[in-house]
Amino acid sequence: FTSGMETFFFASEYGGRLEDGLRIYRRYFEICRVLGIPRVVFHGDYRQTPFPFQRHCENYLLLRRTAREYGVDFCQENVVRCKCGLPEYVRQMREYTGDDVSFVLDVKQQRRAGVQLEEMLDAMRGKIAHVHLSDYTQQNDCTAPGTGGLALEPFFRELRRGGFAGDIIIELYRSGFSSMDELLASAAMVNKIYAGCSVASGSEKEQCP
Repeated sequence: FTSGMETFFFASEYGGRLEDGLRIYRRYFEICRVLGIPRVVFHGDYRQTPFPFQRHCENYLLLRRTAREYGVDFCQENVVRCKCGLPEYVRQMREYTGDDVSFVLDVKQQRRAGVQLEEMLDAMRGKIAHVHLSDYTQQNDCTAPGTGGLALEPFFRELRRGGFAGDIIIELYRSGFSSMDELLASAAMVNKIYAGCSVASGSEKEQCP
């Protein structure tokens, strides 16, 4: 419930707000440990705020170190309304954190930011821990995978080439699918294609059904 308040807590000149935010997020990390949840997804600072991005990254590192105490990976997502929705901020974040960062790649947010998927993949390469997957049509920019223009096989090959070994979830809004059967069919197709896509060890040869 605090995802929309992260700028308030973690991109603020008021130390008390940072302390309050850290206290709330520590509780999240505790719950994650109890339930076996491996990661917490962070949206971060809004694009329009004047708060120095390097300081925001320092606060991210504070949260990340705290999450590690509970065995939790604290991940930065590319969100269109936030600074890390743009590849240049992703690259800066890697620099400012000494590459101590994990990313969640959300392909619908990348589309909405007007960013090419290849560019965001390149910016996050080697540090993607989780993927939020969706497709798109001319009428809707967030539909079930396999219903639109996203070429899944090349996308999965690029993920594999960058060392990705995490989880992929289909993340849609209610307007993006019509039935549970559609979701199940999409998930089955994604599983089949992803399982068959790999980059052969020790070579650049790509394998995909």
